Amino acid sequence: IPAASRGLVGVTKVPSGGVIDPAGGTDTVLLQEDTNTSEHRLRFDLNVEGINSGPPETITYSLYVIEYTLGAARQIRISHTNTGPDNDGVIYDFATSTLTQIGTEAEEVGVIDAGSGWYRIYYTLTFNGLASNQATCRTYIYLTDGSGNVSYIGDGSSGVYIWGPQWEEGTLSNYSPRPSNEDFKAFQ
Repeated sequence: IPAASRGLVGVTKVPSGGVIDPAGGTDTVLLQEDTNTSEHRLRFDLNVEGINSGPPETITYSLYVIEYTLGAARQIRISHTNTGPDNDGVIYDFATSTLTQIGTEAEEVGVIDAGSGWYRIYYTLTFNGLASNQATCRTYIYLTDGSGNVSYIGDGSSGVYIWGPQWEEGTLSNYSPRPSNEDFKAFQ
């Protein structure tokens, strides 16, 4: 699944490899807020091919997250749209270990403790028939303040490591690494 575009907003670019990922490698991305009053997020677009215009299809999105500094992470919000920032999605709160669904019609949402401080966040949606066989899924991964706001004054140190984002057909399964992780490496 090739990436069409990517973006970093309101974050400090930090090299990957600062933490061991769930597979034992160092192929992680750090989303760390800067000190500006702005959104603190990553954005990337993926062309998802093969979704037909026929019967509905079940698709699951998942990614792994870990706090950058224990106790210093904000909430993390994940939203998807094909037009721009969206109010739908999920918010994971590290302080309370809760996942809240926001306006999305996901059939299932969840968080799995993946060990060593890592959590796998996922949600399952049904795509009803599309006009074409290609859709662009724009993914936004935000840090939010304690009230869930995506635009706030950053502290310059809070953040999360992210690893292994994936779309998969059907319900959640074991993580399947792609032959090339270029789409995700482009954040760095």
